[in-house]
Amino acid sequence: MKKNDTTFFGFKGHVGVNSGSPLIRREKMTSADIQDSQVFADLIVGDEDFVGADKAYGSDEARREVEANNSVPVIPGRVNRREPITYDKTIYRLRRRIEMFFGKIKENRRLAVHYEKTDNAFLGFIALATIPLHLC
Repeated sequence: MKKNDTTFFGFKGHVGVNSGSPLIRREKMTSADIQDSQVFADLIVGDEDFVGADKAYGSDEARREVEANNSVPVIPGRVNRREPITYDKTIYRLRRRIEMFFGKIKENRRLAVHYEKTDNAFLGFIALATIPLHLC
């Protein structure tokens, strides 16, 4: 990404976690210019009863992917959507576990600053940082 002739680098971490624990089921690193809905299918394992995600993952294609795996999509629609989406708000509240997961990860300075140069090294440190979460 360029701003005022200066190049900035960014990344996004996409994580699929279990609703009952902070266990990582799937993870994916992308550059910051990749739209969230493009990696949505990579995070689905296929045995989920329901799949919760935020509005960034709420494309029609993502919903069809979830329904093709016999799962229920729990993804709110974007504000500018023509047809409103109905979803289970009680189940959607469980998504806070994902936000809490990222909050715990960001407590580790090494992960928040992203010192590692490769995605594999960075994902390895994320795995190490989550060990205490699994032991509690």
